Amino acid sequence: MSGEGGDPATERRVLALMERLVAHPGNVRFRARLLKNESPAVLARIAALERAGAAKDAMPTQLPAGLDAALLPPPERFGPFAFVRPIGAGGMGEVWEGRRDDGLFEQRVAIKLIQPRLQVRAAEAFVAERRILARLEHPGIARLIDGGMTADGRPCLVMEFVDGVPIDEAAGQSLAERLQRFAAAAQAVHYAHSRLVAHGDLKPSNILVDREGRVRLLDFGIARLLEGEADALLLSGAVTSAFASPARLAGGLPSVADDVFALGRLLARIAGEDADEELVAIIAKACAEDEGARYGGVPDLLADLERRERHFPLSARTGRGAPDWRYRAGLFVRRRWKTLALCTVLVALAGVAAAGMLAAERQRIEAAARFDDARGTSNYLLFTLYDQLERQPGALPLRREVAQTAQHYLDRLAGSDLADPSVRLQAAAGLLRLAEVQGSPLGANLGQPERARANIDRALQLASDARLVAQARMASAWLAELIEEDTPRARTDAAAAQVAIRRIVPDDLEGPRLQASHDLLLSIIAQWDADYPAAIAAATSAERQLARDISLPALILRSRAAEARGDVIWYGGDNKGAVPAYREAVAVLEDAVRRYPARIHALRRLGHARWALASALADSGNVAEGLRQIEQSSAELRRVVAFDPADDDARRHLHISENARGGILVQAGKVDEGLALLAATAAERKALWQAHPGEARRMRDYAVEVKPLADLQAKAGRLREACASYAEARRVFELMDKAGRLTAQDRSDQLGNILKSQEKYCPQSGLD
Repeated sequence: MSGEGGDPATERRVLALMERLVAHPGNVRFRARLLKNESPAVLARIAALERAGAAKDAMPTQLPAGLDAALLPPPERFGPFAFVRPIGAGGMGEVWEGRRDDGLFEQRVAIKLIQPRLQVRAAEAFVAERRILARLEHPGIARLIDGGMTADGRPCLVMEFVDGVPIDEAAGQSLAERLQRFAAAAQAVHYAHSRLVAHGDLKPSNILVDREGRVRLLDFGIARLLEGEADALLLSGAVTSAFASPARLAGGLPSVADDVFALGRLLARIAGEDADEELVAIIAKACAEDEGARYGGVPDLLADLERRERHFPLSARTGRGAPDWRYRAGLFVRRRWKTLALCTVLVALAGVAAAGMLAAERQRIEAAARFDDARGTSNYLLFTLYDQLERQPGALPLRREVAQTAQHYLDRLAGSDLADPSVRLQAAAGLLRLAEVQGSPLGANLGQPERARANIDRALQLASDARLVAQARMASAWLAELIEEDTPRARTDAAAAQVAIRRIVPDDLEGPRLQASHDLLLSIIAQWDADYPAAIAAATSAERQLARDISLPALILRSRAAEARGDVIWYGGDNKGAVPAYREAVAVLEDAVRRYPARIHALRRLGHARWALASALADSGNVAEGLRQIEQSSAELRRVVAFDPADDDARRHLHISENARGGILVQAGKVDEGLALLAATAAERKALWQAHPGEARRMRDYAVEVKPLADLQAKAGRLREACASYAEARRVFELMDKAGRLTAQDRSDQLGNILKSQEKYCPQSGLD
């Protein structure tokens, strides 16, 4: 045992006493009563810990030195997570690095747990922390992944692992970079406040910057729900005095005002010697002793930082009284010096007329500032934040919220008569990106095709640049063909896109991708029209355009083009001949998953392509390999669904794979198992269609799943069940026909085969 600690029994006693002391800071009477009968060894150890804590400018929330020798080892695992190594310890528990090892997907986590011998109230605090974290879903806050009790009875939280450094130690030392990171941290704090949660212990070690430069807020272990003190954590007295407000040091429960105070102290630490007069004023207001003199909330603090950046008067400097005219004038000169220099000349030449021009110029500049704000915000939401959220499990609800907020800003940009042409072009680009995340059939989307259509049509009205026109036309064509099943519109848009693509400059990397997308769409249209030679030629052209492009969008398009070739061959009746093309699609996507392991859409597409390969293998007689491939497809798609259970499109792909697995099981001789699986997937498809009756894709998905069920029931000799299934599939295809949604391929390969099968197996069905 080191000289710093005593025997394990003493250390355990010290820890129990320290937990009570930090819950009642500054309470002399409580301290005297608590320690009255303790041994000299315990009192000496407590004094040593308090001296160490004071030297570190923090309350002693760390486990006493030497106590780790007496702690129980962790269990081998909690649920799907295995304990790897300890990475920290504190008064509320240990933190371990963990890894998910159940085969669904790779995941590195932080696991927080306490020893069963610690005070019951620490366990209660864990329950409260879990409740608080469960309501916080923000890219700037480390997520709660799971929680509960370990096998040996210890409360346990599984959190997102953040590999980073404290915000005041992060690389990139310019003041502007440091203030950007501070603003990101403050926005995460404000999000918590908007969910009625105050953090209560904001400090650099709880705000990390990860390797990608993202700011992440950690440790809500002493946070408080603002709805009522009954939900406060019982260890709320443990604070870091360098960042704690007077109210927190006096033992008060965490509040918004306390977090504002801590952010002010953090801003002072981050700015350091670079703090100018404006920053000093902001820090002073945030850290005011009187809560009423502080900023009312984080948005007010951030607004002053924004005013400082743009050289507008600070609320921290102007207060409630009349502002100093010299202060305002100085700021006006700093932000408008070029305009003022020009206006000085104009005033000398034209007097009153120049003053009018100055007013007009001021209006124009203020309008431009509003546009800059809307443009910058929408770009951040759609091109930075949304991409990050796509990599986060379970973030679909938050992605919807981000898209809705971006829609508001883009509507402002696109709808203003004051916007100049460059602003309109940027609004068009933003609307296309928003439409892509809302309902593009080429990638992961939010399942909002109607909103996507409205934004594409609006972008088409704004776009004049050749690339934007081509992108908008192709987005419209894909939506028309695959979601709206409006082939005439898809053809018209594709033709217009081709004209625009030819106008794109030769060295623009987007040109080949747009051309490949165009050719792939033509291949699919030709396939639906049963023009198989044209479909093969167009798919081959798309693959050729992308041969050297290893970006994720290009790899996805290449795989779809190879899959389209396989579809053409398969629908032409050559099941075995389609296998090489499907293998090529799978190989391209396996490469994409290796290159981009964090992009779940690549795995989604791989599961779908493997389904096509498995079906072709089984239909060409290689049932054993087909079964292996389809089982792997279902496993991959289950990983996608587990990544985000709210992702309806992922479930759609899984249903397709499971339907194929049922058919292959029947081919492999497992008839009862296969038919049961097919019936279950068909029932799920019907429920989805009935929940979304206006979406043609869901209607077709259901009909396409019922037909193979009927075929296999007939082959198994279950004719009554088969005839009922054929009748149902025929009914749905005929509904599609009446709605004008039946393609030529559906008419020949689907409805035509149903009619033949009914004639063969169900002569009593009343066929004309």
